[in-house]
Amino acid sequence: MFDLTPNWHVLGFTSAVAIATGVLFGLAPAFQITAAGPSQVLKDDARMTRSRSRLLSALVSAQVALSMMLLVGAGLFVRTLQNLLNIDPGFRREGVLLVDVDGRQQGYRDIRLAAFYKELLDQVQHVPGVVSASISSHTPLDGSAWSEAVVPKGQPLPENDNALFIAAGPGFFATMQTPLISGREFDAGDQGKANVAIVNQTFAAHHFSGQNPVGQYLSATVTSPPSDLQIIGIAKDTITSRLRTAPRPTVYVSYFQRASNGGFMANTTLEIRAAGSLSQVASAIRQELQPRFPDAPLEVRALTEQVERTLVQERLMANLAGGFGVVGLLLACIGLYGLLAYSVARRTKEIGIRMALGAQQSGVLWMVAKNALRLLCVGIAAGLPAAWMASRWVNSMLFGLRPDDPGIMATATLLLGAAGLTAAYFPARRGARVDPMTALRHERKKFANVDFKLPDFLVCQPLGHNRSRGSTRSDCRLPECRCLVEVSPARSPGIPRPYRVPISLSDSY
Repeated sequence: MFDLTPNWHVLGFTSAVAIATGVLFGLAPAFQITAAGPSQVLKDDARMTRSRSRLLSALVSAQVALSMMLLVGAGLFVRTLQNLLNIDPGFRREGVLLVDVDGRQQGYRDIRLAAFYKELLDQVQHVPGVVSASISSHTPLDGSAWSEAVVPKGQPLPENDNALFIAAGPGFFATMQTPLISGREFDAGDQGKANVAIVNQTFAAHHFSGQNPVGQYLSATVTSPPSDLQIIGIAKDTITSRLRTAPRPTVYVSYFQRASNGGFMANTTLEIRAAGSLSQVASAIRQELQPRFPDAPLEVRALTEQVERTLVQERLMANLAGGFGVVGLLLACIGLYGLLAYSVARRTKEIGIRMALGAQQSGVLWMVAKNALRLLCVGIAAGLPAAWMASRWVNSMLFGLRPDDPGIMATATLLLGAAGLTAAYFPARRGARVDPMTALRHERKKFANVDFKLPDFLVCQPLGHNRSRGSTRSDCRLPECRCLVEVSPARSPGIPRPYRVPISLSDSY
């Protein structure tokens, strides 16, 4: 079991790490700004902008990669839980109630103890809502086991136990809804006759390959002195210990035959299949049987709860990994949105000039979306191999799939890509709606008292050329063009001559 009680030492450590991380990454941009001189800020130095943009892009790509790892891990653990829940255990868990009883504490022994348990079964079967009832020494996935050495008659008994044993009463397989492949179930007429047994499919395949075991005899140490057991049926394999383990060879013996030979089990459980509300039937059973056990409260539990307890670790890991995956996806989308919104805001003047030169809204949308795709592709390309390597460490915790399951990888990629493009759509739409005049107003925020108007004449210089040339708005639409928009100062003593706004028409951030 897991101790989920909050640990103040762990909470204090994680809080300190979170605060330190926030302060460190919060101060980094402040140090970067203060390191730049006033002239660089006024000129909007391109080198500083490109350096900052590369750093931000790398951080967002790393965020996408980490999110990819978390999504793959979440998918692996969730699929593992689904595979365990979908596995066929060999019995139907729904609608079954279990009651642990021990008549020895009430002073019953030997034949009187067997009669006491038969009376309990008779009482339970008359409770409204009860369909059938039986008794056994063990129930599926109850955490206990009983093993013995057993072989077909005529073979030497092994020194070590080689099969699980379960003592079951009449109607056990019908109550648990475990199908019989052949033969019959235990009944009340078996008592007083030769010892009988039912084997599961795994036992029959191992010891009677190609033969019909019904009617054959087993030699086992289950009775004292050892005696033969006649096989009367073959039952479908059931999972008795863990859902992850394959069915083991199992032999079922008659509970009341064993009781008549003095072989009572320390563990005895009543299995009850009910129809309708389980809580009401459980309350009625408790009320009916509690007077027979005045010294201790009687516990009535559902078989589904017993099965669920074996999946506590898998369910916890699926919930934690799923939660981390959702948080990682959300943080990656927030980081991508923040970077693209920041970039669109910085390029407002450029986008406005593009629109003035004839660029369409679809072109601006694609310009932003292309950069989002680039960041997503870099992050996913780095996250996939990292997720593959990390998933191999948890291979022992998986069930029914491989660490490099292609379906999980593809689903995580598609989910991350769709979420990232959705986050990128809003900054892209904002950029596509920029009015050309907004570009000039954007510059006015930095230079007060400067009159801006959209000029009919741009001074453009293709990169790599020293000689400037003039062009109209319809010219110079190449992405490698760098244009200077010439604006005149109105009443600004700090700007004695016309100011030229550099507009880089490249798509890089």
